[in-house]
Amino acid sequence: MRSLLLLMGIGCLGFSGLAAAGQVPEVNCARPPFPTGTKLTVVAQQVAMNGTPMSILAMANRLPPAAVLDFYRHRWVVNGHPAYVQYRVGPWRVVAHRGGSCFYTVQVQAQGSGTEGLVGVSLPGEAQGMPGQPSFPAPSGTKVINDMTSNDGGKIGHTWYLGNRETVQQNADFYLRTLVHQGWSRQIANHPPMSHGAVAMMFQKGAQTVSIVVEPAIFGSTLLITKVRR
Repeated sequence: MRSLLLLMGIGCLGFSGLAAAGQVPEVNCARPPFPTGTKLTVVAQQVAMNGTPMSILAMANRLPPAAVLDFYRHRWVVNGHPAYVQYRVGPWRVVAHRGGSCFYTVQVQAQGSGTEGLVGVSLPGEAQGMPGQPSFPAPSGTKVINDMTSNDGGKIGHTWYLGNRETVQQNADFYLRTLVHQGWSRQIANHPPMSHGAVAMMFQKGAQTVSIVVEPAIFGSTLLITKVRR
């Protein structure tokens, strides 16, 4: 999950927006090239991160990371000039390219003698607005850090990563009070908090489920909220 969020954040760098709830645009972009022998796994075929439509693949190859990056550097050239940017994020080496309206991000790291990585394809021009207030109930003053929607075979998911100045307990009390009042039934709510101070909760209403994890932060709390509609 950390790796996936990292790539999505990179892929949308500078192109953040806010997705309309329940709407997940398709990514109509050309398939990126891959080195010979690459094994691919679909991670997310139709998602929107901060309003930017994306698709994400996991890749594995027996080539070392440097060779995989060279593959993309040689192909992402326009009129003899590099048409890509490179940088590092933690253990990941990243190369990114914009072709027309499509943005391609490849992040790789060593896996044994080979390479593992994530490949994101996004449409930054389709982003709508900037993240601000969450579209899910939240305490006053809560800000959106990341906002992701997904469509997995008709199962619509929406994940918010939020931050506010409330304590973990204040946030937990807010959701226990607010969601039950809105007709959600509590499935799980661990009180007192876990050893590191986090609280996890789960609610259900009809075909919808919501999971909430609240953790302490220097400024107050962070909240990871996932809502799924089947």
